[in-house]
Order: sequence, then C-alpha cells, then structure tokens
Amino acid sequence: MAEFRILFVADVVGHPGREGVKAILPGLKKELRPHLTIVNGENAAGGFGLTAKIAAELKSAGADVITSGNHVFAQKEFVGELPNLDRVLRPANYPPAAPGQGWCVVEAGGNQVLVFNLIGRIFLDSLDDPFRAADSILAAHPDLRLAFCDMHAEATSEKTAMGWYLDGRVSAVVGTHTHIPTADARVLPQGTAYVTDVGMVGPRDGCIGMDKEVVLQRFLTGVPNRFVVASGPVTFNSVLVTIDSSSGRATSMFEGVPAMPGERVPVEVLKVSATSKPVAVAGAIAGVIRSKGRVEVQAIGAGAINQAVKAIAISRGYVAPGGLDLVCIPAFIDISIDGEERTGIRLLVESR
Repeated sequence: MAEFRILFVADVVGHPGREGVKAILPGLKKELRPHLTIVNGENAAGGFGLTAKIAAELKSAGADVITSGNHVFAQKEFVGELPNLDRVLRPANYPPAAPGQGWCVVEAGGNQVLVFNLIGRIFLDSLDDPFRAADSILAAHPDLRLAFCDMHAEATSEKTAMGWYLDGRVSAVVGTHTHIPTADARVLPQGTAYVTDVGMVGPRDGCIGMDKEVVLQRFLTGVPNRFVVASGPVTFNSVLVTIDSSSGRATSMFEGVPAMPGERVPVEVLKVSATSKPVAVAGAIAGVIRSKGRVEVQAIGAGAINQAVKAIAISRGYVAPGGLDLVCIPAFIDISIDGEERTGIRLLVESR
C-alpha cells in the first residue's frame, strides 16, 4: 500500500498562534513527514480573519494550503487580497459572487489532492447549503481519489452529519471553529477519516483563545465588549491522516502530535557534566523542544545536576517567545559508565 499523509493544523488564533505555528510546525513536519500540510488560518489576524501578509507568514512556516471559516472577511483589506492568493480558501458555500475560491487541487507526493472548505449554517450566518456544495465540488472532480474537507461549523450535529454524508466519498472530513478538540477521531466504515473538531493553535489559558477576563465580564454583565486574544502558553492541536493513495481511503487518524504508525518517537538525550556550560545546554534543550516537544537531560553528581537545572531554567526564556512553557519531571536512572553502574538523575523536559 502506498501511503499518503496529510497533516492538518487547527484554527490559528492571533499572534500567539502564529508564533506557535512558526515554533512547532517545521519540526513537526520533519518528524511526521506529511506529503501535504493544511492550516486553518481564519483567526490568525488578531483573533478575527486573515490578511495576505499573515497567509504568507503561515506558508513560510510550512502550510501548503490555508482554509478559513466565518471570519474569513473580518479584515477589510482581505476582501481585495483573497482573489490573488494561491491555495488560500474561503468556504465554498459562500454565494458565487463572494471573492476567492472554496476549493483547490494540489500536486503533492506524486498525487493530485482535492482540498475544499465548507461552512455550516446552524448558529452561523445562513449561507448556501454545504451539503449541495460538497456534491457540486465532488461532481466536478470525479477522477480525484484523494479529497480533504475542512467543515467549519458551530454545531457538532452538523459536522457529524457531514462526516456521514461524505463517508466513502472523500479521504477525510475535519471539523473546525469551536477551538476545543474533540475525542472522536476515527476512520468511518467506508474509509473517511473524521473528527468533529481539531481544536486550535492559540493561548491555552483563555476562553477559546480570547482573554478570559474580557469574556467573563461579558457573561457576568451582558454588556458587549471587544474580545482580545489571550496571552500565555500556547496549545498546538493537529491531526495526521494516513491514506491509501491507490483507493483514497483513510487508514488512520491521529490527534495531537502523534508518532508515525507503528513507530515510537524516540526521546533525544542530552548528557550534562559538572563542566558543561548552562547557556550552551539551554540552547540545545530549546532546539530539541521546538522540533520534538520533549528532551531527556541526564546528569550524575551534584555539580552536573546543578548545571542541568540551570540550563533548564535558562531554556524556558529561550522558548517563551514562541508561546511555549516547560515542565520538568525528575526521576532516578541507572547509567553504565566504563562497566560500572552509577545512579544519576533523569530530567524529562516537555513543552506545555
């Protein structure tokens, strides 16, 4: 079976989300080796909408196709910019006169892939029927086996219905919009990978990416106020879909930052001595964290442990601009040195 892998990155929220994409996506692509990477960018400009400049920024970080949703035209300049942008989509069921396009065909990994974007109508603006729009797009591309749908919708029922409607007709249907990842990623009976919502790349400690104090005031007082993007650690949600390229049917869907099927992601080990320079070790820690999300630091003896702890503390400052924070999990470890067993400290450092 010839495998084709699509990495989909959830709604990017504001500047923190963009920094998270730049910090994590390049390393994630090296690790997972997707043939095609799709990013939902509809909240990338200050939490609402997209601009040509930001679309270019996301592409530079590794996005091959950018999808969107109900905020696609929130930035006024984007109305004029979108028609000139390649592989940047607005929902296909906007009225035909709307700027831009709702689908594209991408050459990737020796295959042609149809990517299309839809938007739901429940609790959102009532646009054209997304189910008929899907029918029309698929009817226009009968010879393409690989097809991917970003279904941007508020109601889980509407997204689930689209998954069932397109089961066996497309390779994957991923839900976006709510910014909260759902725990239902699976392959449907006829071979379509499906998840109700992938989540977001945005500030973890807010209300779906927005400043929690502002949102709370709106709920408590009922007074409309301007939402602003939250700050703090960034969560990075994504899914990896593996597809049989000969049939177009999905074989697996993994949420989060998965290992390749059948593989275990190895943890890179950094060994620290009493003479190690904390700044140099901190740089190495930050580099591995950005590319792989975690690293193991090993040290034997009080001097080495002291240098390791200093290095971890310094590395927090190195990764913070990318919206990352670190957690450290200590444990004892037995290490063989010249045939002699020594007890050391293992410090597992992970991003959060």
